Amino acid sequence: MKNAPLFVGLGLIVLILGWIFAPSAIVHFILFDILWLGLPYLLPVLVVILLVLLAGMKSEGLIIAVFVAGVIGLICWWIYLPALSQYELVNSIKPVPIEDIPASSNVRFMPMPVAQQLASSKYQDPRHHIGDMDPIELESGDIGWVGSRIPTGIVNYYSGNAQGTITVDPFGRVTTQDQVFACGEGMAITDNIRWKLWREHYGAVLDEYYYITIDDEIVLMAPYITWHLEGIVFVPQWGGVFVVDGDCHIEDLSPREALADSRLIGHRIVPESYAKRVADAWQYRNGIANAWFYHVDQTEVPTIDGEDNQMPYLIPTELGEQWFIAMEPYGPAFSIFKMMFVDAHDGTIRLYEYSEDAAIISPNKALGFIQAANPTYNWDKIRVIEPRPLIVDNVLYWMMSQTSSDFSGVERTILVRSSDEKVLVVESYEELVVFLSGNTATASQLDEESTAVNSEVPSDLTTLTTQELYDLIMDVARELESR
Repeated sequence: MKNAPLFVGLGLIVLILGWIFAPSAIVHFILFDILWLGLPYLLPVLVVILLVLLAGMKSEGLIIAVFVAGVIGLICWWIYLPALSQYELVNSIKPVPIEDIPASSNVRFMPMPVAQQLASSKYQDPRHHIGDMDPIELESGDIGWVGSRIPTGIVNYYSGNAQGTITVDPFGRVTTQDQVFACGEGMAITDNIRWKLWREHYGAVLDEYYYITIDDEIVLMAPYITWHLEGIVFVPQWGGVFVVDGDCHIEDLSPREALADSRLIGHRIVPESYAKRVADAWQYRNGIANAWFYHVDQTEVPTIDGEDNQMPYLIPTELGEQWFIAMEPYGPAFSIFKMMFVDAHDGTIRLYEYSEDAAIISPNKALGFIQAANPTYNWDKIRVIEPRPLIVDNVLYWMMSQTSSDFSGVERTILVRSSDEKVLVVESYEELVVFLSGNTATASQLDEESTAVNSEVPSDLTTLTTQELYDLIMDVARELESR
């Protein structure tokens, strides 16, 4: 063939370009997500096409019948495969049943929206902006938030560097840490952290990055998921963790290597997305048929209304940091009957199960009980957000933060006891720490007196705007109606 050298040359060029650009997001999506992970979905399509062609060789009338049967078969196959993958995931897991709920060892006081608002409002570097923020244990032992400082603007995107981190402590203090990263978040093309990590490990699912300090140096941590073939489906598993220093030296540690690394003792190295996948797949624990038709002991992970920050929540406990997921019964129920704890360091899965008559309220109902505890309070003026778990003396409380509409700070903390819907108020971080120690007397019950915030009437009503005067009148009307 005269054109054979040309085709060979073009093929080599395609292969070289494919290798060069393989870590780019688009090429990775095509090669890995579609062509590789999509094999169980794509191969049956080729089989149907082949059967249609063979049917056409025998009889034109047979084509339609084979085509319709093939399409119906494909639809059923594509519905079945994701369920099978989730079943294979949870079928291989042996959870550790626990009789007592792991007690909270510290308080995750500040909700994510407040941390983000405080960090951005006190940040003064125009060349960088704040990336995603993650909870972290600070050197003081308190639970705060850390985020990366990412290049801002097209020029900085191509020529700049990620520039360290910013942290927010429970008291709202913001600290900036300077350190140049040779590769990192928000950097262009080959300096982007995804490009670098996919060049090291092409099959890693990269959903999160966070930052810790090792030997006085900030390092980027990237726990990741990988996929393994189980029969005819790909199943996710904890794949390991990347550790990246400022010079872009990358360590790709397997779970066993990471657990044996003395630098990482106590740090979270299990991906949040792995915990979420396990919890979502738990509905198939008793089989696909049960999940689709019978629903015996079937779980459902609730979506928390109006919140960007969804479960799993990373919480500090006496067993170490845990990914916490509360699970409702399948269907239109709003109680919690199982709680899953995925150890953020070693991946151990613990399961706590309530009795059928426990009547534990879900996080979605916590706000309703708070509002019902004082119907005369003008809840339109404030926000009560992010129901996080707080576990004291084997009792689960949903801890929510009262803040302003612009998330400028935590005004106070409101606790809903999940067993009897009792609503308690804690005025400060220090009082909440005392409450955590078992001295629940530091919390007062939410009632009309404890919620009389913003209820003072100014001596000169002419200083009020029309809207403020209207709100005041409505507050008084609601108060009269309640008496």
